[in-house]
Amino acid sequence: MYDTPEFYFLDTLINISTVSGKQSGTVRLEVFDDFAMGSDRAAAASKIKNKINWYLDQVNPNDSAYDREKKIHDLMVINCSYDGYANYSQSCASVFLNSRGATVCAGYSEAFALLCYASGIPAYSVTSDSHEWNQAKIDGYWYNVDVTWDDDDADRESEIAYDYFDISDKTLLRLGREAHTLESFWDKIGRDSCPYDYGYAPAPVYPTVYKGIDYADVYDFEYYVNAYADVKKAYGSNANKALEHFVNYGIPEGRQGKSTFSVQSYRNEYADLRVAFGYNNLPAYYNHYLFHGVREGRHGTGCNTLQNPVHSFFNVDFSPVYDYYYYNGHYPDLENAFGGDDVALFSHYLTNGLYEGRQASANFNLWTYIYNYEDLRNAFGWDLAAYVLHYINYGQYEGRVAV
Repeated sequence: MYDTPEFYFLDTLINISTVSGKQSGTVRLEVFDDFAMGSDRAAAASKIKNKINWYLDQVNPNDSAYDREKKIHDLMVINCSYDGYANYSQSCASVFLNSRGATVCAGYSEAFALLCYASGIPAYSVTSDSHEWNQAKIDGYWYNVDVTWDDDDADRESEIAYDYFDISDKTLLRLGREAHTLESFWDKIGRDSCPYDYGYAPAPVYPTVYKGIDYADVYDFEYYVNAYADVKKAYGSNANKALEHFVNYGIPEGRQGKSTFSVQSYRNEYADLRVAFGYNNLPAYYNHYLFHGVREGRHGTGCNTLQNPVHSFFNVDFSPVYDYYYYNGHYPDLENAFGGDDVALFSHYLTNGLYEGRQASANFNLWTYIYNYEDLRNAFGWDLAAYVLHYINYGQYEGRVAV
């Protein structure tokens, strides 16, 4: 009843059947008369959904959890009114179906919980003997929220009260102990405590260890969920699941999990790692940084262009005839095929591009070199690789023209 407000058609009466004075184990939940028929529920559900969407359309999904929660609180204070005679008053249906959102504390509480959950914020209702309010989880901690008691018939934001918004158990009891002393059954089923008023909680500590490996140097929960809307929508309130997603999916996809480490930057800066791991084995780069790079003092961010691209093969320096940036930039088919992988691109030049007569440097055109020098044609014929090696070993030093 208290953590599934979407069951708007349920009233508060619960019947437990008895046979010969003993409970038979059959439990019946009472349904409001207006929602007893399936067709009536379908019609009501459609109207409720439209009203829920009206609320959610005014909540920016990219805002922080606190700002989304506050917006829901404010919208309800402005658009709801307390009415002890309201229809469906013990259900969120009263807020979404009645004129001016007429309801009582139960309606306020259950509508608030539903809208919070729809916005990615964990929330549920709690009760005393005479009252119902909420707990919501923001930035790792639970807080009390009593929208009913914050609603003093405000019809504009400047009139909204926040006395009962995101407060601790201690503050809640100080402000209204009689109405907010929990029913005894909460001690049996358990309830998350609210130890802090918002703004006074210590910084939350989120998990970084997964299957024995500490990812703290490459992962921060708040950074990760705020950097990727799909992750925030799916795991914004579940730190353990977000970490699991980062390790199993985020790392292979090359997602950035912390402001101080970007796998693309790390790969760009260190040619030795590209030679060792290749270009697309992204988990290897993360693991190297975790287990070696941090201790070696390697940089984790700040490198937006590929540094020291590979240009040597068996101790032969091909830089006089091969320039990674030139070769990659002049042939879209190669850029599309290798995506900036300097090792693969250099390999392509050696095994294909050279023999296709592709120009790989602004300073060397193979065909110009061939046509300029009859002695080389007589010596090498159509052995294209021989011309390239001749220029590297002799031609450049002899002042031969290749462009």
